[in-house]
Amino acid sequence: MARVVHSKGWGPDEIKLLENEVQRATRENLPMRSVFNAVAAATGRQPNSIRNYYYTACREGELAPSASRRAPARAFSAEETNAMYKLISEAQAKGISVRKTTLAMANGDKTDALRLQNKYRALIREKEPPKPKRSVPVRDLADMARDARMVQGLDADALFSNLAVLFRQASSK
Repeated sequence: MARVVHSKGWGPDEIKLLENEVQRATRENLPMRSVFNAVAAATGRQPNSIRNYYYTACREGELAPSASRRAPARAFSAEETNAMYKLISEAQAKGISVRKTTLAMANGDKTDALRLQNKYRALIREKEPPKPKRSVPVRDLADMARDARMVQGLDADALFSNLAVLFRQASSK
C-alpha cells in the first residue's frame, strides 16, 4: 500500500472520524492506541502523527480529551513528600517492603501505590549519593600480575605500569 503524504492540515472529515473513534474507545474502554491505529487505517496517516495531533488539539482546546482517561496526577506537597518518605523509611527499617507499605498507604489502590512507590524511589535517588563502583581487590590485581608474568612474550611489568598511568589520567578528569 502506497504511503499517503499529507501536506495539509486536518480536514473536517478526519477530525470527525477521530472524535468518533475517541468516543467509541471511551464507551468500550479501549486504549487510545486503538483509536490512533483505526484512524491511521482509514486515513493513511501514521498512528504517531495522529497521536501527536490529538494530544496537541486537546491541549489547545480544539478537541475534548477522552472521558475515560485519568486526570493528571496531583503533585505532592512538601509536607506529603516528607511524611511519605518518613513513613516508608521507618517501615523499611522494620523489614516491611516499600511495595507493601505504599499499597497500605494507598488503601489497596494499586495505581496510587505505584505513584507513591515511584515518588519514594525518586526521593532516594535525590537524597542518597551515588554508590561508588566496586574496585578490584588488591589480592585480585596481584593474582592478575602473577598470571600475566607467566604469559610468554608479554612484558607484564610494562603492561601494569602503563595501566597505572591510564588509571591516573582517567581519575584526574
